[in-house]
Amino acid sequence: MKLKNVPELKKLRAAVDRLDDKTAALLAKRFGFAEKIGRLKKKCGCAVGDAKREREILERLASYGGRKYADGLVRVFKAVIRESRGMQKVRRKS
Repeated sequence: MKLKNVPELKKLRAAVDRLDDKTAALLAKRFGFAEKIGRLKKKCGCAVGDAKREREILERLASYGGRKYADGLVRVFKAVIRESRGMQKVRRKS
């Protein structure tokens, strides 16, 4: 039997696809907020990066994964934070 023909696999993949869609929509919304934050930081002359805030975010979000998924969540959100920081820098220039 081919794996792609297993009904449970199709259901699980469909569930993952739905989560991916929701995650992408939420990330797009988050990036929009990051752009607004970048404009505010530019107005007040504040630095884009805030190491303390980023650490707090990573610690809070790692707790959602327990021991099993914490490292993966931290890696993913480090990338999200890096992208958000980049968007803030771009918006500061415009």
